[in-house]
Amino acid sequence: MSTNTKRIAHTMTDRQPHPPFEAWHWLRADRRLNYPPHTLVEIGQTLTATDAPLALCEYGLHWSLRPLDALMCAPGPIVCRVRVSGDVVLGDSMGCSTERTVIVMADATETLRAFARWSALQVIHLWYAPDVVRQYLETGDESLRDAAWDAAWAATRAAACAAAYDNGVLHAIRAAQNHELERRLLKILEGSHVRYV
Repeated sequence: MSTNTKRIAHTMTDRQPHPPFEAWHWLRADRRLNYPPHTLVEIGQTLTATDAPLALCEYGLHWSLRPLDALMCAPGPIVCRVRVSGDVVLGDSMGCSTERTVIVMADATETLRAFARWSALQVIHLWYAPDVVRQYLETGDESLRDAAWDAAWAATRAAACAAAYDNGVLHAIRAAQNHELERRLLKILEGSHVRYV
């Protein structure tokens, strides 16, 4: 077990459950797990992982307490609010458990695109953004997306060496991003008509 990982539950041999709590998980667009046998995930379904000891990034049912952390490993745009139970291992930005139940899920594609544009607008003052980039970020006009992408990458390559942040600034930016992403995701999940209680 690495130094940045701590066990918050009993060992696998104890088989004593951890009190359930909620977390975030993402699925592919087809709602299937990203590993064999690529099970179709349904709301209310409890998945279990009991064939081996839990290990972050190796074995277990993974999730994150913060949606932005979960997004970093997202295989697709389906956001899930999950109930975590059983044995649990918690790392810095993710955890894994022996049990995970989807409470509610939704396709977050449009929410993620809007969130990405919002995130970019939060730092647009830090560089000279070509007009087409600013226009796309402010309007979401898909007809401008390719031109904005090309212009943004050209500007990014030119400024890459000049941009440097200290950890405090990066931490504040990620905290604000996580807050905004969670607000947006909870809004679309509230609108979901299918939910497991």
